[in-house]
Amino acid sequence: MAAWPRLRSGIRLRIAIVAVLAFVLGRYDGAALSGASPREVIELRQTVALYAQEWRQWRDQTLLAQRERMLTQTAMDRLQQQNKDLLDGMTALEQQLRLYKQIVNPHARDNALSIERFVLHPTADRQRYVYHLLLTRAHRDGSGDAGQIQVSVTGLQAGKTRRITLHMGDDRFSLQYFQSISGEWVLPPGFQPQLVTLRLDLSGRQREHVEQQFRWEPSSV
Repeated sequence: MAAWPRLRSGIRLRIAIVAVLAFVLGRYDGAALSGASPREVIELRQTVALYAQEWRQWRDQTLLAQRERMLTQTAMDRLQQQNKDLLDGMTALEQQLRLYKQIVNPHARDNALSIERFVLHPTADRQRYVYHLLLTRAHRDGSGDAGQIQVSVTGLQAGKTRRITLHMGDDRFSLQYFQSISGEWVLPPGFQPQLVTLRLDLSGRQREHVEQQFRWEPSSV
């Protein structure tokens, strides 16, 4: 930013130089018509050359100041983005830490099986998506849960509503405190997903299940 005063001074100086050059060239033309001596012509040419050199120097300094300002602004923008990414990462880690402490706390009460987090990420292929699923459950007696996962996606295809079935690995889950499941889905060509339904059916417990719906909203983060 300190280069801007120099830049403004350079602009003013360039204007003055242009005015002087115009004056000198006017003198030169007038002298030529009135029969100026060769010495005067040489002096005038030297003066014009001197001012032209000074103008080129100020032009180069102006371009350099502009480039320095652009580089400084770019560095500041990059630093701000890095700080934001760092703060976002710290916030996410703090949230995960609180969650895991809550889950594995031996003094905590029993928590029902739940879908704690479901995230989608796009890929370069518009029909291919990466999914992340976090299941949580806490038992004071240390027992666990197991069962089947059912995934269905509702969307549009050729202007009509369609519901498709997707799979998460072998469609099984097993956890004592928590389980993270990740994988990749490939959608049919032309299918536009809108809603995801996740259903967890617990083994050995009749009619006991957990079901939750999520909007199909991929995150780029």
